[in-house]
Amino acid sequence: MGTRSASSTSYCYAREYTRLGFMLSRFIYTLFVKLFSRLGLYKVRYTTYVSIAIDITKLLKKPMEGILCADLGCGPGTIARQLSRTCDIMLGVDIEDYGSSWIRGGSPTLFFVAADARRLPIRSEALNVVTAISLLEHVPRWDRVIEEAGRTLKGGGLLLIQVPNLWFPLEPHTKFPLLAYLPKSLKKLSRGARASRIYNLTAKSAG
Repeated sequence: MGTRSASSTSYCYAREYTRLGFMLSRFIYTLFVKLFSRLGLYKVRYTTYVSIAIDITKLLKKPMEGILCADLGCGPGTIARQLSRTCDIMLGVDIEDYGSSWIRGGSPTLFFVAADARRLPIRSEALNVVTAISLLEHVPRWDRVIEEAGRTLKGGGLLLIQVPNLWFPLEPHTKFPLLAYLPKSLKKLSRGARASRIYNLTAKSAG
């Protein structure tokens, strides 16, 4: 009878280790993301950013003068809706058209447009406040976003930029806890766990 070679045995052990590591990562990801979501820890980031933007916008607002704002990379419009309570006219801009999400819960002073933040369909010196929350890290040639924001802002206007701190305990893109502090091998497994989780959720919703 043949015997299994040492290299074949090592490969099987490595594959089993990877499989177990993936299962463990997926379990940890699912457990902690659900827990932290229920505790509202992921929302704290955005509520903090919105609070800062609103406070600064109020300082810029002058009596008898309207204030025009734009939120670049607005997604479904969560932050734009919050800012619209302070801005006289609020424009949400995203490269993707969110359709019904933009229409739902709208106000007469809140508008959305599908456009590239590097080529804004806004005239020069039209805006008082431009926000870019967790946007620049997703955009190739992000410097053009800053240039466009500067072009559309009035003199004395405000550009508020936020980019995620990847050393924050809750990594904002994967939502995986303490991701920055894990070894590289576990980071790869955590990304796989998140991708698998998203695939399963998508498949269930499609079915």
